Amino acid sequence: MFCLAASLLCCWNLASTTPAVSQSASLAGLSEEGQAALRDQQFDLAQKVYEQVVKLDPRSAEGHSNLGLALYMQVNYATFYS
Repeated sequence: MFCLAASLLCCWNLASTTPAVSQSASLAGLSEEGQAALRDQQFDLAQKVYEQVVKLDPRSAEGHSNLGLALYMQVNYATFYS
């Protein structure tokens, strides 16, 4: 009985941490994609990528900063200030 409970607890812990790890990997990948888009002056793509970053992590300073930069470089001031 104890082994069954320990196994279930272990599986529950793995299942509960997987989304955070997946989200972290997803954010890292999106961040790299956004940086590449900014570097290549593909500001419309960078905007879309950093909008996803901010949606996944609203507290991401990098996401907000780079989203603002992408909007600024497109001279999209209406969206920039909203």
